[in-house]
Formats: sequence, C-alpha cells, structure tokens
Amino acid sequence: MTNVYVVNGKPAYSGHSVAAAIKRSERYDYQVVTKSASVCALRFYEDGVEIGTEEFSIDDAKRASLVKPNTPWTTYPAAM
Repeated sequence: MTNVYVVNGKPAYSGHSVAAAIKRSERYDYQVVTKSASVCALRFYEDGVEIGTEEFSIDDAKRASLVKPNTPWTTYPAAM
C-alpha cells in the first residue's frame, strides 16, 4: 500500500508502480527519450512497435498549477 495514494478522493498508483507494471508486461514497454529539469519524454511500444511519444514539461506543470513553493517541483524538478 506504500505505492497507492489518494488523489481527489480516489486511489491512484505511484508513477514508479505504473512504470514497473509496464516493464513487467510482455506486450507493452517504454523508453526514456528525454529527462531533465525542464522536460521528460517517453516513447511507448506495443508488441515491439512504437505507438507514440508523450512529453511533459515544467511549463505543462505550471499550467496545471503543480509548481508551488517548497514542493518537489521547485526543489527537485528533474525527479518530477
């Protein structure tokens, strides 16, 4: 239960748990394309075929009001 959190009143898995489930899958996989303090991009695969790339930037986090003082978004942005 250490990797389950309540978000807006609903249980949600941590990012690490979701990533581990994808890696355990025989059908799905992902690859880190870019990881920095300003952007993270992942490439996803299904049965070895690329199905898309997702990117999330610090600007996206700011638009979502996630970047606030004294939070990991300001102290450890590359980890977020």
